[in-house]
Amino acid sequence: MDCNSSFSPSQQTLHEWWAHCRLLQVKERGKGFDTLFMLIAWLLWKEPNARLFDRRLSTPDQLLETIKTEVKVWVEARAKRLGCLKRE
Repeated sequence: MDCNSSFSPSQQTLHEWWAHCRLLQVKERGKGFDTLFMLIAWLLWKEPNARLFDRRLSTPDQLLETIKTEVKVWVEARAKRLGCLKRE
């Protein structure tokens, strides 16, 4: 994926960080960035549920691989918005 993103201590909330990063995207990639952001947020939200209800623990590296795999599946399923973020 090819997205502009950065973090500055001046951004205090996740929403502020997202809004800042959204402004860094060229117009054609904005909706793809939004889709990627929401997909990652959803997968991160699911992780504590898996620990609590399924008693399944993931290391940070495993979680990162899960995110990469899920993004790849979405792109292969022709998620148009995510596809525009692929490096040419």
